[in-house]
Amino acid sequence: MARRILLMNSDLAANRGDRAIAEGIVALVRSRDPEARITGISQYPERDGRWYDIDVLDMDFQSLSPFAWLRLLREARRHDVVLWGGGEILKDYTNKAALWYWVVKMTMRWGVDADRVLAASDPAVLPRPEPMSQELRASLVATYGLADDFFDDVVCIGPRDWFHYKQSGLLPFKYRQALLRRLGRDVTVGDERHEAYLASLRSTVREVAQASGSRLLFLPMHMGEADTALCHDLAAAVGDLTQTCVLDQDDLGPAELRSVISSARAMVGFRLHSNIIAISSGVPSINVYYVDKGRVFFDQVGMSRYALPIEDALEDGFGARVGGLLTTLLAESDEVRASLEEATAAQRASVAAAYDEALRVL
Repeated sequence: MARRILLMNSDLAANRGDRAIAEGIVALVRSRDPEARITGISQYPERDGRWYDIDVLDMDFQSLSPFAWLRLLREARRHDVVLWGGGEILKDYTNKAALWYWVVKMTMRWGVDADRVLAASDPAVLPRPEPMSQELRASLVATYGLADDFFDDVVCIGPRDWFHYKQSGLLPFKYRQALLRRLGRDVTVGDERHEAYLASLRSTVREVAQASGSRLLFLPMHMGEADTALCHDLAAAVGDLTQTCVLDQDDLGPAELRSVISSARAMVGFRLHSNIIAISSGVPSINVYYVDKGRVFFDQVGMSRYALPIEDALEDGFGARVGGLLTTLLAESDEVRASLEEATAAQRASVAAAYDEALRVL
């Protein structure tokens, strides 16, 4: 009988990074067990079933409803293996509630033995990008009104809003923000740090345009947060320095997005998975990290010199620093790409070994 696998992924609905994780997990399972029957969870079951070629349970993965938990429990018990993936799992850098939410789900609701929970490198490194097809290129050109040669010379930017995250607060920011807005408050309005951060990012994208001489492709990585508005703000700040585009239509599957990113000369990523997709596609990247997982990933792939803490964005001259790093990165592009190929191979092997060990334990 085919192995039944339930894929618990954090946010297929809106998070392009989590979609890349799911893409990697599905590819890994299929490489080891082509007959496995995989079931995912998403609020968009038809779309995600098409993107991943799996069964999809129509459910809000982050639901707090006890009825949803019971439904999920029944599904878990129908499957032979449960795989977790996504940035929410056992993290406490933005909130403590998520940590206990998952501890309860994993141990009390499903009876998971702690000795049988295995960690691995990020599965988003696993898929190898297909070259950007003429069909995909023509579709993007038509959708966004671009020049036919737009993607021949492009640098990607994956920005994020940031300053509001308080390490190890009780609740995730999105819930605190929603509550405060109901009370007539918005923590981003009138905050001098936020305005300074945005001004720094506007200066940075202009430096990137000048240092690269390339067109800029802005990638909102989370379609449910402030990424899209921020990308449009930054694209406007570029002015007439170069052509820009914001991929704000949420109609690209994870494999298509990976193909687009793989065509770039470089990536400047604030969202971690904009960098993971780029790095694993051989694209030289600069990482502006907001938590240590970003720094650690760049350490693992030998790119530490191109990783900057996001706090530096509030310092004078940040944009010029990024521009200088990009100039060096592009000058060493061939050597960097060769190094990334080797480093990514090691990452892929680590993920595959962890999965094989998990199956052995089971």
